[in-house]
Amino acid sequence: MKGFKETEIGLIPEDWEIHSLGKLSEIKTGQSAPQGKFYFQNGKYPFIRVSHLDSHTFAIKGCDLVNEKAIKDFKLRLFPKGTIVFPKSGASIFLEKRAMLPFDAYIVSHLCAINVKKAELINQRFLFYTLINSKLARRKRTNYPTLNLSEIKALKIPLPPIEEQKAIAKVLDSVRETIEKTENVIKALKEFKKSLMEHLFTYGAVPYDERDRVELRQTEIGLIPKHWEVKKFGSLYEIQQGKALSRKNTEGTLCPFLRTSNIGWGKIIFPIESKMPFTEKEMEKLKLKHGDLLICEGGEVGRTAIWKYDSQQIFFQNHIFRARAISKTDIYSQFHMYWIQYAILLKRLYVGYENKTTIPNLSRRRLSSFLIPVPPIEEQKEIAEILDKVDSRIEAEERKKEALEELFKTLLNKLMTGKIRVAEEFLNEFKETAETENG
Repeated sequence: MKGFKETEIGLIPEDWEIHSLGKLSEIKTGQSAPQGKFYFQNGKYPFIRVSHLDSHTFAIKGCDLVNEKAIKDFKLRLFPKGTIVFPKSGASIFLEKRAMLPFDAYIVSHLCAINVKKAELINQRFLFYTLINSKLARRKRTNYPTLNLSEIKALKIPLPPIEEQKAIAKVLDSVRETIEKTENVIKALKEFKKSLMEHLFTYGAVPYDERDRVELRQTEIGLIPKHWEVKKFGSLYEIQQGKALSRKNTEGTLCPFLRTSNIGWGKIIFPIESKMPFTEKEMEKLKLKHGDLLICEGGEVGRTAIWKYDSQQIFFQNHIFRARAISKTDIYSQFHMYWIQYAILLKRLYVGYENKTTIPNLSRRRLSSFLIPVPPIEEQKEIAEILDKVDSRIEAEERKKEALEELFKTLLNKLMTGKIRVAEEFLNEFKETAETENG
């Protein structure tokens, strides 16, 4: 390939070099984790474990706090903010974790700590992204992935000119910052949704500043507007359990069906890939219609979504209940989808209804006995529409985050192999900055 050269790590641009990690950086490990509650009493010094490294965001999420006695007794070594850390032993999925310390911290012995010692050759943040892009894990005969210091030191690092390294790191930093901002928006929207549900299911579809005007009454499901009714779920919905998957059952037409993994909180998760045979009678009995509520019987008990599609060629397994409103003129299913979500996740209203003698599950009888609120139909629709708009915003931000994460992966790979070169203006910016700093 023109402009590239063949090396021991593959094709790289002709103006790039290769060095081993051990020659470019100082590599150390942490110490044994303090054992005993008294080492954490009145703790104020951050201690990082492997579990504190987030494999999706490549960041530190949380930490333990140890006291001075722990530092002394376990001879803990302090590492400065910006130190690159990653596991050197554990399951292979853990060995791909990477992070930079956001503050000075002590680290566990399973973690490696890396800081560049030749800043004129390599930038610390560029090295961080290089290590994210590197596959360090390997398996020994015990089938337990481990890394030793000699293996880590021998890792070959591609080195663009230092200005290009800084520019690459800046590009990747900007994408990660945008991902973090998007995560914060999602988190804020979810918190807003919680407070909104609390308001709507207590006071109804009225503005916040008018809630004092709403006359409330105490019921078995908590405070609700006085004009709302409370009824049993089974009196409002026809409940149908799906078909059990069996190797012995081969009669009928092979059709796609929903598993519990296809049911999220308030959404259907695609693709729907599982298939099993259904007879014509079963197809007629178990077909889905627009507006059907789908409720998980097992797994995360009560997880509920609504079927919003017109296709009647999708069916469902026996670990899912289909609830179909008996009267469409009085009941709006999407309202009760949100109610069940609120009641289980926030109000913990139906805790204890699931059978926990073996595998947690929800019986048809118990689902039928759930007490649920019944506002006037127009108010049901208004509340569902309000919450649906918030959900749509959350889903849009989640799609944005997924797209940004894919962009980050693509850029990471292509920038670190020279398949994409950083725009000239970035390089000029860093060259001008370097010249200014050098006087």
